[in-house]
Amino acid sequence: DDGLFEAGAFDDTSLAGSRLDKMGWAENQVDISEVRIWNRTLSWREMADSLPCDDAPPPAKLPSPPKARAAFRGKVQDPSGRTVPDVKVKWGKKAFKIVETDEDGCFEGSLSDAETELPEDDAAADDGTSSRGSTSSSCTVLSFSADGYAPASTRTELTVGSEAVVIVTMQPLSASATFAVADGGSLVDESTGSNLTVPPNSLTYPDGSPVEGPVSVSFSVIDVTDPAALAAMPGDFSAVGENGEEVFLQSLGAAFIGATDAEGRPLAIDPNSGGLPLELKSKAVADMNKLGSNAELWNFNEGTGKWELQTASQLKVNGEVAPNAAAAATSTTNNARGSNGAGRKMKMKKKGYREDFAEKVAGNEWLESGCMSPEAFKDAVAKGGEKSLATNVQKMGYINCDLAYHHPQRAVMLQGLVQNSDGEPLAAHQVWSVGVDYSGRCPDVTGEDGKFRALISQFDSEVKVEVQHRKRMTDDSMVSVTFENANDWSRLASKKVRKVMLAVAGTYKKGPEEFSWVKTNKKEVVARISWSRERRQWHHLSNGETVFFCDGDDPAQGPFTNGSDPGGSWYPYKVLASEMHGCPAPIYDRGFVMETHTFGPFKTGPPGEFFEVGELKLACK
Repeated sequence: DDGLFEAGAFDDTSLAGSRLDKMGWAENQVDISEVRIWNRTLSWREMADSLPCDDAPPPAKLPSPPKARAAFRGKVQDPSGRTVPDVKVKWGKKAFKIVETDEDGCFEGSLSDAETELPEDDAAADDGTSSRGSTSSSCTVLSFSADGYAPASTRTELTVGSEAVVIVTMQPLSASATFAVADGGSLVDESTGSNLTVPPNSLTYPDGSPVEGPVSVSFSVIDVTDPAALAAMPGDFSAVGENGEEVFLQSLGAAFIGATDAEGRPLAIDPNSGGLPLELKSKAVADMNKLGSNAELWNFNEGTGKWELQTASQLKVNGEVAPNAAAAATSTTNNARGSNGAGRKMKMKKKGYREDFAEKVAGNEWLESGCMSPEAFKDAVAKGGEKSLATNVQKMGYINCDLAYHHPQRAVMLQGLVQNSDGEPLAAHQVWSVGVDYSGRCPDVTGEDGKFRALISQFDSEVKVEVQHRKRMTDDSMVSVTFENANDWSRLASKKVRKVMLAVAGTYKKGPEEFSWVKTNKKEVVARISWSRERRQWHHLSNGETVFFCDGDDPAQGPFTNGSDPGGSWYPYKVLASEMHGCPAPIYDRGFVMETHTFGPFKTGPPGEFFEVGELKLACK
């Protein structure tokens, strides 16, 4: 079928100096796949290498790309643990880079020096290491978007020379609707009863110009009492207050709101419309006395990966205005009221959500007409059962009702050591503290010594510790194909080479044929790795054409070229060879699975102290 046939054996005959002109149907050229010499096989590459080189100059070598500063590999899943394919993953500061998750929800990428930024809060220790236990860590914001899901975003800390593992949870949309902007509409989350109202003509384009025609509005509610759903919250639960200081958040409820026109262009909320009425139904509780702060409203800034305090609209708890920073900012002086000062607008400092403000509220320095008392506010937030949290949303995106707390005044730092089953330290592993008796999460990453040193958690609370890990499979059921510094090389390569690199990279599953693996997209095979018995080579095919090959002796060893697996080197095939000159060959490794290991719960101690959780051993090598 492939034009090969047995030409015969030559006993006691020397072919030195001989030349084949014609054989069978071949009129002008014969491609010899192999020559058997004694008891071993001489590959075509060995024969080709023995020929004298012509005088043609070699193809121009691509310039060396900038060395990648840090790399990451991850998986996207929904709260139930199902992987999410076809998710667009975006990162970068000046020129955004975008990849898509494969059918298993997996993605990978890397960052060059110019694309990374040192964490602002990454203080150096006496030994020269950062507070994260690494001498060269950096942060980036990864953004995720997919049809049918609320967008996700995470601030990820990366370490030079290591590959970080990022497991991201995306929340499915609770409801969506299309209607005329002049008519308005409403959406309801059937699982919680939370609802959103879009008043007529309340949407515009971001530049303020009016919208004509139908609009599509999306609505998603995060049940913060469910740890799996809480993981879908964007960012890392760190926030920036009005005066720029960093705080951490405990959530009472959150939602995502988005809108587009008929062509998919994003829309904004008309600032003159009064906002979109939102009511969240929540069973979450919080102790305002313990944290020394009030429940406030926060918006998520996707660019910075941080939550930001918003005081443009009031928060209502069970139908009553809450006495917090938003109520103070939006209250007006009522001259008709008595001279005892009730109803006066308080002169707020920028520390509106902090303890000094909470004390003034508790002292009744101002009380707006219709505003619940501070004691009633605290009782409503701490009380179990369902409560209503309502506001008028002024900005598209995520909105969150939270209590802020400070470190070290209201928090502790967890410390520990992450090891494999042999007791070896595991570096560059993402670690999360997850509240058991409060709705909040905070991240850290292990250093080269496997230790994490700055895992924020609330004081006097129960927490669990999650460790995200990438485990190499021991069987050959999956093959992972990657390019070293792929993003940098793809910018320097030709369009054809970039297309091939994108097509062949990814995860391959065992195919129906022996010694074969396939990569699929929407259930269609787009690339294949298979063994050629005739040529005794591994062939990597994309869209039916061989693009890479590797000489081999024993197909049972597999096509692997990384780690401790034996295997030869892969080379570009035919015409692609000249265009890929200087580009790195693909790396063929055994497949990986992304896992989350949970430890605890642990009971934290007094605020401002370090809390040692000890050794956290993962069941892996």
